[in-house]
Amino acid sequence: MDEPRAGAARGGMSAFTRRVIEVFVIGAVAFALFRIVDALLLGFAGLLLAVILHALTGALTRYTGLSRKPALVLVTAALFGLIGVGAWFLGPLLADQFDDFATSIPALLEQVRTELSARSWGRYVLGHVERLSAVPTGSSGRLISRLTGAAVSVLDALLTLIIVVFVGVFIAADPALYKRSIVRLFPLDRQERIKAVLNACGYTLKRWLIGTLAAMTFIFIATTAGLMLIGVPHALFLGFLAGLCDFVPFFGPIAAAVPGLLIAAAHSPETAAYAALLYLGIQQLEGNLVTPLVHQRAIFLPPAFVTLALIAFGLLFGPLGIVLATPLSAVLLIVIKMLYVEDVLGQDAHVKGAITDAPTDAPPES
Repeated sequence: MDEPRAGAARGGMSAFTRRVIEVFVIGAVAFALFRIVDALLLGFAGLLLAVILHALTGALTRYTGLSRKPALVLVTAALFGLIGVGAWFLGPLLADQFDDFATSIPALLEQVRTELSARSWGRYVLGHVERLSAVPTGSSGRLISRLTGAAVSVLDALLTLIIVVFVGVFIAADPALYKRSIVRLFPLDRQERIKAVLNACGYTLKRWLIGTLAAMTFIFIATTAGLMLIGVPHALFLGFLAGLCDFVPFFGPIAAAVPGLLIAAAHSPETAAYAALLYLGIQQLEGNLVTPLVHQRAIFLPPAFVTLALIAFGLLFGPLGIVLATPLSAVLLIVIKMLYVEDVLGQDAHVKGAITDAPTDAPPES
């Protein structure tokens, strides 16, 4: 009678020990991933570039009959050549307008200060801002430190760009290799389902990128043309800034509108009012017409979820987390939909307005 109980006790203790070890291993892996999160985010940024290159390469191979490797070389050269040509022609003009904008910032701030000083609530705000921004005397060393920090930031940005480009090109060169490597991490009976999840994620990212790049181009052209029409200086730079910041939903357009409204306000109150209406109108047009048209059924992200994701990823991972929050959220929701809502809960999440409208039977990505 005692031996079975002892054996059961030993078996129970063994099961408990295994559970403890599993929890410890999961925690250690999560901690390790958190420690290397910057590298993972760079890898994800490279994956976004690989998605673009893969889509363009696939189109070129279909229409020309070229094999994959030469087509990828041509696509990569054409893409970066196009960027280089754009930088060659527009770069000097953008640089001049940026320099003019940077030199005009003190005058703009002084004008804002003057306007605020004329009002009691404005003087109250100015008093708090001046106390918060007070800089101690004898700050020559601080200036050198800031210049050094700026140089390091520029070098860090260049290094980040190089890493993203190399990762993107390597993944685009043989995406099936990386997909097989991920699939083999799972049990045999789950590998087909994981392939479907990866195909859906790739499909969603591709359609999201197409829609986002189209929307950014629209914002750039419309903002530049509109600011030129109402007579706001540095229209090309401000339009470029608006298009670039549109990559980050909600907060990006607001950040891009601030310098434009400041410059317009320095020109005249009427120009500032026209500029505010212009920014608002373009964002409404982009949000209600352009984005739904280009995204179609590719992705549906609830606005509240995107906002929370931006805040959460920003707090956890910094600026790069904010930039990549939307595509990361799209992938996360695909995984939740397919592996939890459908597989665990047994519910059909593929309905209009559900977590995401990306089809689970998305065409396989080779």
